[in-house]
Amino acid sequence: MAELNEINVRLLELSTALSEAQEATQPLGRPSNERFRDNGWPIDEMFNLTQRVAEILDQLAGTATERRASADPGNSMFVLSTYVRLLDMYQKVFGLVQTELAQTDPDEMLIIASEGVFQFWKLPNVNIGSIPVNSTPSLAMFLTAQLADNFLGRLRKATAALDASLRNPKDATVNGQAGAGTSATSLFVDVSYEMVKNREETLTKHLAELRKELASIIPMLDCDQEE
Repeated sequence: MAELNEINVRLLELSTALSEAQEATQPLGRPSNERFRDNGWPIDEMFNLTQRVAEILDQLAGTATERRASADPGNSMFVLSTYVRLLDMYQKVFGLVQTELAQTDPDEMLIIASEGVFQFWKLPNVNIGSIPVNSTPSLAMFLTAQLADNFLGRLRKATAALDASLRNPKDATVNGQAGAGTSATSLFVDVSYEMVKNREETLTKHLAELRKELASIIPMLDCDQEE
């Protein structure tokens, strides 16, 4: 769990700058937090942290399957708390993006390397193969939102695998009633997983709406949508 502790510390650091941006009354510019002022808030690092958490979940799911009888619900809750922190971060990031999108002239979103749009963010590079490509702010953010959805799908599968691996056959429900082997802690974990799934669905819908908004101002994507 040492790596998860390290990830949680970094998530808290990144989240602080997002909270400051949410509380600001003026449109987003460069982050006020000195750690991110030069390059922008690192969405690419958020994706890297997501990948690391998914890999840890995969490892834990395999371990829990082999040692199901001794599986520790406390570890499961710690993993879930990290996942919820990531979900909250994605919600904050793309909520801020959607707010900025509503405040920005659509024409400015189509200017390659525009300095007036999405200054707050350090976006992943857009490449064709191994070749970097200059893109409009709207296309870069559209691809970033698409990548976010892909990462969340990866994380969702890993979490579902861990959930399944931690369940003991004796804990199965019968006619809606908990099995004899079900503990109060196990039930709490089950409820927590259900709450996480609801948050996943909300975030997935939010990302779909954002991609639709961005696609509507990108000519080539707007044509594809109409077809």
